Amino acid sequence: ITMAHFDTTLIAHLTSMKETDHRVDYSFAVIFGAYAFGAMFFGLITAKFEADALIVFIAQLVSCVAFLFVGPVHFIPIPAKLWLTRLGVGLAGFAAAGQFLPVIARVVHSATWRGQSSDLWTITAAVAVSYASYQLGGLASSLFSAYIADISGPAAACTVLLIIQASWAVARFLVWITECAMQAHARRILS
Repeated sequence: ITMAHFDTTLIAHLTSMKETDHRVDYSFAVIFGAYAFGAMFFGLITAKFEADALIVFIAQLVSCVAFLFVGPVHFIPIPAKLWLTRLGVGLAGFAAAGQFLPVIARVVHSATWRGQSSDLWTITAAVAVSYASYQLGGLASSLFSAYIADISGPAAACTVLLIIQASWAVARFLVWITECAMQAHARRILS
């Protein structure tokens, strides 16, 4: 959702700030560079700690913070600045990796759980379905963001995406808390 939002709104946002084409291009480089860094960071953290739900929740919070700066959102009375926009898109790219990679790790783990075959077919099918869902969500986000930006401007689209991201943060928090409770219950049973 995060990355697709910028596909349709970042150019309009930066040109409304009177930015030149090469500055717009560099802003996309910030997103993907931050995603690459986030992929390495969250990949290592996910492998080391196996705390997928917590990692995704933290990444979701970072994404919420990112959307505060990109617009900036309507309820923050600061002017749009290039450095704030780049900070926001950088944080969003970093957070997107943290929202995606632990989920893929969990999908692979779930696909091979309880005696399921861990062959290449099973893992590939699970990842393909997850990635297709991810891309369909991106398609919907891209179209929705473009529609909001066309009607009310890029800052309004960022405000709406912040509300969506904050709603997801609540859901991800509930998933994390539920997992903690389930793990504590399982430890008590095994003790």
